[in-house]
Amino acid sequence: MPVYGLASTIGQGLLGGSANTGTNHGGHIGKIALQILGGGSPASVPFVEDAENVILFDARQMARFGVSDYRLPPGTQIFFQNDSLLERYQAWIFLAVAFAAMQMIIIGGLVINIQQRRKAKRDLLSFNVQLEARNQQLAAAAETKKRFVTNMSHELRTPLNAVIGMSDLLLETPLDPRQREFAETVRNSAHGLLGIVNDVLELSRAEAGHIRVETSPFAPQPLFDELVRFLTPSVTAGVTIHTSVHSAVPPFLVTDSHRVRQVLLNFLFNAIKFTPSGKIELSVTPDGDGQFRFAVTDTGIGIALGQLEHVFDRFYQVDDSSNRQYGGSGLGLAISREIVHALGGQIGTESVLGLGSTFWFRIPAAALDHAPPAPEAPAPPPTGLRVLVVEDNIVNLRVVTLLLQKLGCSVQTAPGGAEAVSFMTNASFEIVFMDVQMPGMDGLEATRQIRRLEGEGRHTPIIALTAGVSSEDRSLCIEAGMDDHLAKPISRDRLSQALSRYALKSAS
Repeated sequence: MPVYGLASTIGQGLLGGSANTGTNHGGHIGKIALQILGGGSPASVPFVEDAENVILFDARQMARFGVSDYRLPPGTQIFFQNDSLLERYQAWIFLAVAFAAMQMIIIGGLVINIQQRRKAKRDLLSFNVQLEARNQQLAAAAETKKRFVTNMSHELRTPLNAVIGMSDLLLETPLDPRQREFAETVRNSAHGLLGIVNDVLELSRAEAGHIRVETSPFAPQPLFDELVRFLTPSVTAGVTIHTSVHSAVPPFLVTDSHRVRQVLLNFLFNAIKFTPSGKIELSVTPDGDGQFRFAVTDTGIGIALGQLEHVFDRFYQVDDSSNRQYGGSGLGLAISREIVHALGGQIGTESVLGLGSTFWFRIPAAALDHAPPAPEAPAPPPTGLRVLVVEDNIVNLRVVTLLLQKLGCSVQTAPGGAEAVSFMTNASFEIVFMDVQMPGMDGLEATRQIRRLEGEGRHTPIIALTAGVSSEDRSLCIEAGMDDHLAKPISRDRLSQALSRYALKSAS
């Protein structure tokens, strides 16, 4: 209802009559209320001339309300007196004004609220569109990163397989001390580069939440002894490594021993790197509630207080100057943190600059008092096995062939998948080692065709030899019909284990 209508209606109710005629005082009062509100001109509403209609106004009240130039139809009698109808009904006029103002406020508030809600809805829709676009960008970036890491791993592992394989073969030949030193340097450097590649892959898996945990019993003291023997050649003269297993620690703990070893190696590598003299201690103690605390403490250079909160960050270097004397990729501790979290534990460090550091992690582990049954040692592979090796890289083909020949195998080689299918059509082999990524027919398609040729009565073990090391790579190989997956670089021990497992199964 318009402002005038509400005010006029209230006036009508008080004095009677119709708002459409000038024959009532209520209509005039409503018009006066209208003018007080500034909502319109009283002259815009027609008056009906009525000589009997007498309206009483008090000049003082008119002046007080600011009503001026109130034009009435000609002939209307106007009387000014102190005790006027306006004064008598001024409270009702105020009520009419208040009702009209309240109506304006409510309607205005509703309009504003509706506008705000519409705007909020538009903003929310716009935000959702932007968020979805951002998520798609992040997903695309993650996929690009994954492909880059996978491709780089493959391209680096292929030459590393040749460098490490040929170094191992060279070190098995007669060498003078100087030649042996050179060969060992090449092999150790290759293993160092392989470690960086593995770290990058491990971090990529950790970020994707793909760290696998496999529990098995292990004895802490033998694990510590193995780590010390492995690292002793890397220790600077004047530095000693000690081990300590608390008497309350049970003989065997059940957790992922491979992951525990991986974290402790990262801690020990750092301790050796930053300890020019003094000692390094490797320890494990019970920490209550089925938890055990592993720690590596050194007397090295220590870490400044402002750097402690960053030591587990990716690619963080304590010494990041251009002339830094301590190498490293800055990934070991970041990976260790992800591994410990996957094991359900906590990780941390304490350090005093100039005095040394302690790196520790705390994980849950079940306790065993007795040694679990030891797995049977694999039987050595039989000699004289007929083996087909399928590999397009000439150097890697040479490495695998030489390693298998040292294991007493008779080796046939094929440079690609089509040639492998042809060989399998015309000859029989006890086992096939198949590369996966090859030009023309790849190893997956070659395996499918070989399985179709064999039918149901024959099954030759086919083992993937590939630089693809992800779980997806392994799944693709198994789905194509392969029996197992060996990631490059390939060692003689791993080839021997595969021969023992699958060649004997093929013979049976």
